[in-house]
Amino acid sequence: MKKLKKNLLFLFIAVLLGAFVGDYITTNYGKSIPVLNRNDSFYILQEGVYNSEEQMQDNVKNLFPKIVINRDNKYHVYVGITKSEEVLEKLFNIYKDLGYTIYTKEEDINNVEFIKLSTELDELIKTASDNTEILKIEELVLSSYEQKISK
Repeated sequence: MKKLKKNLLFLFIAVLLGAFVGDYITTNYGKSIPVLNRNDSFYILQEGVYNSEEQMQDNVKNLFPKIVINRDNKYHVYVGITKSEEVLEKLFNIYKDLGYTIYTKEEDINNVEFIKLSTELDELIKTASDNTEILKIEELVLSSYEQKISK
């Protein structure tokens, strides 16, 4: 009888502990997801870095699409962001044909919304053949980066 009470007490404690752990996991599941995310590496196509806003405006006034990121009192002009080497090549060639010198750098990004959107838009760019269409799609990627990452 003593052994039965001891086993029932152990079973009761195990069930109670399981309920608390289960409640904790379900309550905090959405909050803990970002910890599981890894950084994704992106190619950044950059037209240049400028010390003055006036110089930057003069050099890129006809460049579209673009975003300007102000870091360390310098103006970084981005014209494309992608995870795909195929899209990188397409964008690079478009700007080369337009007469721009474009530099490529890599940046790790850890924003689930941006990663998902840019990956979907990369797939659209891969199937697109019209440069105007490609640049319109890339405008959405740049805008999303500006809203979600650069701030």
